[in-house]
Amino acid sequence: MHIGNDIIDLQIDRSDDARFAERTMSSDELSAMALLKKDAPPVVCFFGVKEAFYKSMRQVDPKYALKPRSINIDFSALTAKTVDSEMRFSFFRNHEFFYSCTVPETKGHRISAVAILPISVTPDPDIESKGVRELAKLVLSSIFGFPVDEFSFEKGPGGEPLPQHIDDELTYAMSFSHHGRYCAVALASEGVLTAARIRQLKEQLNDKTVYLQIENITPIS
Repeated sequence: MHIGNDIIDLQIDRSDDARFAERTMSSDELSAMALLKKDAPPVVCFFGVKEAFYKSMRQVDPKYALKPRSINIDFSALTAKTVDSEMRFSFFRNHEFFYSCTVPETKGHRISAVAILPISVTPDPDIESKGVRELAKLVLSSIFGFPVDEFSFEKGPGGEPLPQHIDDELTYAMSFSHHGRYCAVALASEGVLTAARIRQLKEQLNDKTVYLQIENITPIS
C-alpha cells in the first residue's frame, strides 16, 4: 500500500502566475482552466496534487522523478494520470489552506490530519519538521493506544516515513507535508475500521486538528 499527501498555506503561496503554470501544467490542464475561468482551482492546487502523486509513486519506485507537466490532474474526475499510471485523490480547500491526498488502490482505511504549527515569525524548517512528526505520533497514539514518545520514524527507500513502535515497524504507509502555518499527515493500512472506531478516533483527534478525515477505502474495480 502507498499514499502521498501535500499541504499548501494559501495565505503565503504566490505561485499562481502564468510562468509557473507553463512550467508545471499539462496542455489538458491549461485547456480545462481556460474553460472553467473563474471557477478553476488555482494553479498551485494542481501542483499540490502532483506533489501528493509524486510522493505516492516514490513509495512504489524510489527512483521516480517529479515531472509536473507529465502528470495530468482532473478535478472533476478526481484523478491524477501519467502515460503509465493513474491514481485517485481527494482534496479539501478553504481560504486558508489546500490539502490533497492520494487514495490507496487496495481495500483498507485512510486517515488524513492537518494541524496548525507553533507560531513562528519566519519559516523554520526545524519547527515544521518537528511539528509534523508530533502530529503523526499523536495520530498513531490514538490508533494503537501507546504513549506518543514510544513512536519514531525511519526513512524509507523513497524518502517516505516508516513508523516504528519501540523496535517494531508498523504496517502503515505514511506521508508527511508541511508548508507555512500548517503540517499534514496521511496514513493508510489494510483492514476496515468499524463506524464506532472511526467515531472514537475522531473524538480523540478533532480538537487537535483543523482538518480530519478518517474513512474506509473500497477499490474501484
